[in-house]
Amino acid sequence: MRIGRSLERPEGSPILELPNAQIKGGKGLQDVKKQTSVRSVYLTVLRGNVPEMLQVFDAADPSLIMGKRDVTTVATQALFLMNSPFVVEQATNLVQRAEFKTLGSDGQRVRFLYQQTLQRDPTSDEVRLACRFLEAQRQFEAPHNALSGWEQYAQVLLLANELAFVD
Repeated sequence: MRIGRSLERPEGSPILELPNAQIKGGKGLQDVKKQTSVRSVYLTVLRGNVPEMLQVFDAADPSLIMGKRDVTTVATQALFLMNSPFVVEQATNLVQRAEFKTLGSDGQRVRFLYQQTLQRDPTSDEVRLACRFLEAQRQFEAPHNALSGWEQYAQVLLLANELAFVD
């Protein structure tokens, strides 16, 4: 799954396929909880069955009338994203791109990742810190690591506050 793969509005709702008895009794709701890559504005939301991602990031309670949603920034949000298979997959996809693989130096690769994630060039300090991180990863890379040093660095950029929050 790639970022932006499914930005179109889905055809219908999975709720339409469930009989009323299943919805009322809570049976069959696993069909509604299926993983999807559609934008959250198109997600099916039932009052007693709010998707986990929306719960973690302060979605409005569908049982209440809310003029403005609460905004919080808590550790569980960062942990949710750090452990998200979607974020790991996107980091891996960035590093697997042909353009990335053809770049010759670490500095060029760091610049590529910054341009793809944050839409800007890194500062000289950011390039230097990235190269130090990658060198440390090469020295201590254990066989049990699920992600390479480059994939870990791409994941860090995808989780950066600069990407998540707009000033």
